Formats: sequence, C-alpha cells, structure tokens
Amino acid sequence: MNIQRLTAATALVLACASLFACATPAPAPKLLDWQVTSSHPYVLAGEETNAVVHLEIGAKLPETEQERIPINVSLVVDYSGSMTKAQLEDAKKAVRHVLGELRPEDTVSVIAFSSRVEVLQQQESWDDVDRPELYKAIGDLSPRGTTNMTGALQAALSQVRTRFDAGRLNRIMLLSDGIPNDPSQLSALADGARGSQIAISTFGLGPHYNEDLMADLADRSGGNYRFIQKSGDIEEYFAAERQGLEQVVARNATVLVTLGPGVALDQALGAQATYQGNNQISIFVGDLGPSDKRAIALKLKVKAPSSGANVELVDATLTWEDVVFWDGYKERLAYLQAESTKDQALIDKHHDKIVEEKVGRLLAAWEAEQAIRDYEAGNREQAERRLNRAADDYRKRRLEAQASTPSYDAKIAVDAPTYAAEPATADSGGYLDDWLFGTAVELQSDGDESDDEQSEKTDRKKVLIKRTKRGTRSVSGQ
Repeated sequence: MNIQRLTAATALVLACASLFACATPAPAPKLLDWQVTSSHPYVLAGEETNAVVHLEIGAKLPETEQERIPINVSLVVDYSGSMTKAQLEDAKKAVRHVLGELRPEDTVSVIAFSSRVEVLQQQESWDDVDRPELYKAIGDLSPRGTTNMTGALQAALSQVRTRFDAGRLNRIMLLSDGIPNDPSQLSALADGARGSQIAISTFGLGPHYNEDLMADLADRSGGNYRFIQKSGDIEEYFAAERQGLEQVVARNATVLVTLGPGVALDQALGAQATYQGNNQISIFVGDLGPSDKRAIALKLKVKAPSSGANVELVDATLTWEDVVFWDGYKERLAYLQAESTKDQALIDKHHDKIVEEKVGRLLAAWEAEQAIRDYEAGNREQAERRLNRAADDYRKRRLEAQASTPSYDAKIAVDAPTYAAEPATADSGGYLDDWLFGTAVELQSDGDESDDEQSEKTDRKKVLIKRTKRGTRSVSGQ
C-alpha cells in the first residue's frame, strides 16, 4: 500500500514538473548581436605598442514580434527665404505624406519656422487632430525670413514632452536647407533631448546648410542624419524615417569600455567616445532597427609588462532598452586580453587580417573626412593626396584579408555616390577604395570656371563635400 502511494505521488510530482516545464516560456531571442575582436593576440613586452579593438553591433527583430510601436513625433519644417518655392512644396508634400501614414494611437505636432516659429499643430493624438485645418496651415506656408532653428527645436521639444511616454518612440524630425541664425545653443539642446529620451533626426536639403551641425544634432540626441540633394526626394527620406520608427528594436544603446592597466585610448573611429574617468570610455549608439549595423574601432596604446604576462585590453558592456518585449534594460558583456612577448615574429605571424580590414574601413573613412576638411580650407592638392593614400592603404588591407580568407566579402555600400565615380554599393560590386579613388578624381575636376559658372561650381563643391561626409558616416553604419 505504501509503495502504491509512493508510486502515485511520484507520478503526480512528475506530471506537475512536466506541466510547469511546458508552461515555462521560452527565453526571449537576442535582439542585439555584437562581436568584440582584437587584431593581435600578442603585444610586444616591455614597450609601448599599438593594438586595435573592433566592435560590431547588429540588431534583429523576430518575425513573430514585428508589432508596431506607437510614435510621438514632431515634424519641424524650415520655410525661410532660402527655400525655393519648389523645395517648400516638396517639403509640404513630404509632411502630408507622413501625416497620412499615422495611426490613431500616434501623437504628432507640426512646427514651421523662419525668423519666427509657428506651431501649426499642438502635440495631439492623430485621431483628434483637425486635419483640414492643419493641411490648410501647411499649404499656406511661403518662403520668407531667416532661420530660427534654435527656437523651432525648443518648441518641438516642448511639444513632444507634453505627450512623452516611455512606451512610445519619441522623435523630432527636422528639415532645413540653411544655416541657423544662432547655433550656439544647439549642442546643449541636443544633449537635453537625449537626456529626455527624445531623439532628433535631421534632414539637410541642398548645398547650403551646415552638415557638421546637422550631423552633430543627430549624433548627440541619438537620431539619424541624412543629406537630401534634391527636394523631390524629401518624401522618400521622411517615409523611410517614419517606417524606421515603427521597427526600433533597441533604444538608447550605449557601449561602456573599461581599459586595462597600461592601456590608453589613442583614437575612436566610427563614433564619438566620451572619457568618463577611471579609465572608462562611453560611446552612445542610440536607437537601432532590425537592419541597422554599427561598427566602431578603438586604436589603443598598450604598455605591456614582462614577456608571458596576460595583458588586459578591454572590458566592454553593451546596454540597451528592450522595446520589443519591454523587458527593461539588457546588457551584453565582452572581455579581451593579449599575451606579451619579446618575439616580434610571433606578433607578425598572428594577426587577424579580417579585423584589420574592418578597422581599415573606418580609418579610411576618417581620412576621407579629413581630406574633405582640407578641401574646404582650400587645400585641394593635399586633400587629393590624403584620399589617394587612404585608398592605397585600405586596398592593401582588403587584398590581404581576401587572400587570407578567399570567401570573405569586403564589398560595402557607401551612402554617397559621387559624380565621377561609380557608387560603391553591394549591388554594383564596388569597394571602399574604389569610392575613395573616385572622390579624389572629382577633386581633380574642380578646375577654373568662368565667372558665369562660378555659382554652379560653388554649389557643386558644397554638394561634393556633403555627399562625401555622408558617405564616410555610412561606412560605420551611422
């Protein structure tokens, strides 16, 4: 009898265990993948040497979890006197398109600015907006005045904050073709937006706006920056941004890197690094969607101890807010070390050529940006030399990587096709070095024009500068 009771109890326990096992939910899939790799497993003992760490972050969204997140957005449009009538009409069309794609649960405001700032629509649920009145206000805009960008962004932040919801994606979309009247407060304003978890995506139109300022606004706040050469493309860029908002996977992604003893940061490539003290570096990545990939490289100076010692290079933590399962902040950890040695031949033999090629991309992009700054300063020949040198250096790394691993695909899409060169995209089969050489060719074509052609030359030069800077950013996924 006792045996029968024990057997029945055991069966009941096993049944309950089985039931609970079946009821336990499967672990949530990883939303962010990241790889942290070093170019060299060995460093030279007793001397200061160079090491490079490459960080690669990619987001993915499970098909079963592609649920749209409500958005809380402010659309900010420049209608200053520098906007042509055709440009402003295209901007109006783009705003109307974005509004037409909103859903009842979304909240929106519309702000127009020139010398003055006009709130055409207070932040409100789209279902409650008087749409005919709003569309009429948008339609009545005509180019005039100067560019009070600071006032417009202050108004937009104020509007978005009135309906801020951590369960929404809170964003400002800024379109401008000009240089702001007073840019002195814009960096602090973008930092404040980030602190409020409100990203600013910026869209620079035409050849005359300040691309460095617009990119900085986006980088500081966690938004996107895009260059729009032709006003007819505004709608496409606005639509892509809105669609991207609906599929954000990770919000406020940040990398914190702790450098090991005797390790110092020489240069960060592909992102802005902020020194935090205690040998720590913070890198703000921002929001990531399912197709987003970010690449960052850290060039390090390493003072290694005696031969045979383990050298701690970096301890890295990636954190982000989960906006798919809404399960709070998540983190991924990585740790890299190297071994010190006196054997230079051993160091030369064991280095990862794939990592060196990936770092080489970011270094070449940085060199290209410096070359364009030389070009802006009137040093065309120096810019050409820098671009050609960067292309040669990167090509050497690429060919070595492909020789070490024949299946390695080093093609890269550069988001800035130039006039003279075939765009370096995955579809066209181009490589980054081809794009760099092509950009250098364009600089060579900047010859002397007649007075009648001077204005066209100036605009062409400005477009070249903006497209190249945008291209250098796209190499790292920005």
